Amino acid sequence: MRRNPTGRLGWLAASVVATLIASTMVAPSAWAAPPSNDDVSGAKPVTQIPFTDTTDVTDATAEPGEDSLCGYGGHSVWYSYTPTENQKIVADTFGSDYDTNLGVFDGPPAQDTLFVCNRDWHSSQSRLSFDAEEGTTYYFMVTGNGGVLEFHVELGVPPKNDSLSNAKNIPTKLPFVHREQTTEASLELSDPNCSGRARSVWFEYQRPKKWSSKKIEMNTFGSNYDTTLSVYRGKPGNLEQIRCDDNTGGIRSKVKFVPEPGTKYYVMVAASKNSAGGDLVLKVKNAPIPFRYSFSVNPNGSVSEATGAATVSGSLTCNQATKASLDITMRQKVGESVTSSRDSKSIRCKDGTTSWSMTTYSSRAYRSGAAGLWLTVRIPSHDRKRAIKKIVHLSSCGQCI
Repeated sequence: MRRNPTGRLGWLAASVVATLIASTMVAPSAWAAPPSNDDVSGAKPVTQIPFTDTTDVTDATAEPGEDSLCGYGGHSVWYSYTPTENQKIVADTFGSDYDTNLGVFDGPPAQDTLFVCNRDWHSSQSRLSFDAEEGTTYYFMVTGNGGVLEFHVELGVPPKNDSLSNAKNIPTKLPFVHREQTTEASLELSDPNCSGRARSVWFEYQRPKKWSSKKIEMNTFGSNYDTTLSVYRGKPGNLEQIRCDDNTGGIRSKVKFVPEPGTKYYVMVAASKNSAGGDLVLKVKNAPIPFRYSFSVNPNGSVSEATGAATVSGSLTCNQATKASLDITMRQKVGESVTSSRDSKSIRCKDGTTSWSMTTYSSRAYRSGAAGLWLTVRIPSHDRKRAIKKIVHLSSCGQCI
């Protein structure tokens, strides 16, 4: 009988396949090895600064209670750092390919040792900074849904105007716009308080003695964090607060004041309620002058002998040049005869006093004598409206039209 030539080969192939299948049917724990710094007990030490560590945290796990500390994603890793001197530390997860949460603890991780926490820093990655004290061990916790983590630690550099002694000068010629990053700004124990004093930066302004007093406005509109804005006079160590504002413009701030020529003023911008800093925009300008106006009607007018038209006049005073609309209603009763008319006119009110006159016609002629006049003045550009009632004495005019 003829043997099957493939019998032995078939048996060998089956054996190989069985071995391969068996090798893949091992417990998941055999290949799902979490990172070495998966638990706080195995926190990876930050040995030098700057520090960078790239780790795949896909298989990282979470310890009980971590979900209540600083965000949660089920995959956490830990780092530790003990500074040998007081330092400003900046840590971030920029470059990671997943949404991270970053927390720092100044003791065994717990709610009461959570020092700083950041979930999203203008993106899905995290960034934070803090003042680290010599000899204190800080624990960094990074959590999220898992992926490739890039963790960085470096020294923070505070802004040049971080302290009152290095206040940035605001030029006397306005407007002035200044932009800076305040994330690494620090807090001095001598800093005054205005709804918080964290991440404070300082400015100074002095109006020349020969200049007149003029109101100026300062605001932080355009900044991307919650600011406070305060103004002081006096000497460092003995400052008198003259303005303090938090959230006039949403989470931004605005103050107005009249600086006395020759007096130096100090301006502090801080993070509200000791929150994080960010991108600061400080604007200083001469404050808008409130619009004011007044007007009058001359008590004497004229009436044309030829046409019976009445002419009245007066003045309009404005502190800013603008357009004005004048509306008049005139009424005169002589015996049983009543004459009335309405007219309007637009004029340009200059910065100062402008004279005006209006001639009004009626189907029934006006006569010499008293007439009632109602004048309404409108300033459309400033949404103003005001009216008065006057008695005008009309005199006959042979030369008037």
